[in-house]
Amino acid sequence: MRLMKERILPDSPLKKGGVNRWQVYTRGTIHPHRFSIALTGHFKYSAELTGQKLARGFYFCEGSKAPEAKITRRKRGHFCEGPKLWFAWREEDVKSFGNFIYRKLRSPKERNRYFSKMDLCAKNAIKAAEKIFKKDLSRCLDDQLLKLYDSVFEVGARAHGIFNIDIDVFDAVFDNFLRKQVLKELSFSAGSPEFEEIYKELAPPAHKSYILDEEEAAISAALDPERTDAGAEKLFEKYWWINLGWENMKPHNKEYFLKAILKLRKKKGVEVRLKKIKNHIKDLETKRRDLFIKYNFSSNINYWLEFLDKYAHYHDVRKEIQVKSLYALHLIMQEMAKRLKLDAADLEWLWAGELIELFKGGNFDKAEIGKRKRAVWASVSQRGIGFLSGEKAVKKFRDEITVQNEKFGELSGFGASRGIARGRVKVCFGIAEAKKKIRKGDILVCGMTTPDFVLIMRKCAAIVTDEGGLTCHAAIVSRELGIPCIVGTKIATQILKDGDLVKVDAEKGLVKILKH
Repeated sequence: MRLMKERILPDSPLKKGGVNRWQVYTRGTIHPHRFSIALTGHFKYSAELTGQKLARGFYFCEGSKAPEAKITRRKRGHFCEGPKLWFAWREEDVKSFGNFIYRKLRSPKERNRYFSKMDLCAKNAIKAAEKIFKKDLSRCLDDQLLKLYDSVFEVGARAHGIFNIDIDVFDAVFDNFLRKQVLKELSFSAGSPEFEEIYKELAPPAHKSYILDEEEAAISAALDPERTDAGAEKLFEKYWWINLGWENMKPHNKEYFLKAILKLRKKKGVEVRLKKIKNHIKDLETKRRDLFIKYNFSSNINYWLEFLDKYAHYHDVRKEIQVKSLYALHLIMQEMAKRLKLDAADLEWLWAGELIELFKGGNFDKAEIGKRKRAVWASVSQRGIGFLSGEKAVKKFRDEITVQNEKFGELSGFGASRGIARGRVKVCFGIAEAKKKIRKGDILVCGMTTPDFVLIMRKCAAIVTDEGGLTCHAAIVSRELGIPCIVGTKIATQILKDGDLVKVDAEKGLVKILKH
């Protein structure tokens, strides 16, 4: 087998103390088996594929009720508490990687070479995963099942190794980089109303996401009464996977798309919506062209805007890589669980290499699974990947994370989708929590949205995230849905509480707390 044999270090190789700062992300629970491909991909392939040294980090996931804790911006890791998971890149490494990328990709030749590498990794990962969906796994011999798992995991890990760090870094640093490039060519000062207005018109990526593509296809099918069944079948074949996510392993079925078509057929204004979708990219490009003429922007700005558009596309590609790879591995794992006569829910707490060893005849350690359901910690550095479980993992998390008690009247971020809204806050760390909490008109506050959030997002009056930049999922989908959105607040999920009445001003990038 070519799968990485995880190295169990005595402790995390990350330093304690406040001198090392984190670029922190939160999600709902992502079990070790699902996170293995990302962790392995980063450790084995990131430096090779990106040409930059390995970024350090951690992962933490806790299955039982977790201690209240807040992040102080302090290396990559993954931490999950209850319905919440924390993972992080070391901020020093993020900045270093960002500078490296911009220096290297200023050259069109280097940029095209790098993008070709990303395209090949994506193509191979998606192709390997899709082979699994066409197979009857119950008819495979044990050795065949292992080979299938290995093939999906290996090429998927390569894709994760380049896409995960690269796009996370892009989101973290590109907005500031682009702002500086634009400022050099304008007479307005940074932060001035004139500059902000120009930038908001110039910076949205000229890209149509697969979410908008799916909506366009569904409306088109709804407007043709003779295409009901055929339209649903076509939608299912192309978009069955868009509901999948790190937490969710339940794809859409054909019935879902059939109901969507019938619902759209009764809805008013779908023709207007369809026209707007079809003109989406054209409208963005027209705004850009007018600004280029008015302010005489140089070819340098055009170069980096093309760069921005490409990364908006790669955000969608990364999502497809992630969910299809995860789902393929999940299907194989479920078949392994049947043959082992074990609960698949328990196997979710194994790392990939451990699952393979178990399937080959290794022992199942029920006690260790119990510890991991309490908490799991994993860290990655040049030394290897370190693992802790149970109370040791909790202690490590507490060593790295400190409680934050400051009170804020307002928060700032980047206004990614224009508009102003008022509503009650619902803080959601994953899709499972969002499905339970969100009602029409709520303000969704989360670490970052993922593909399976889209149906929830349609209900919201506004969206506020800790993470993200111009091309993140929340920013792009919010713009396409016409929902006010502020990204990159860093601390919204820490400061805002369920039930807070807030005003989200995405024109100014401000969230004002009106009433706790």
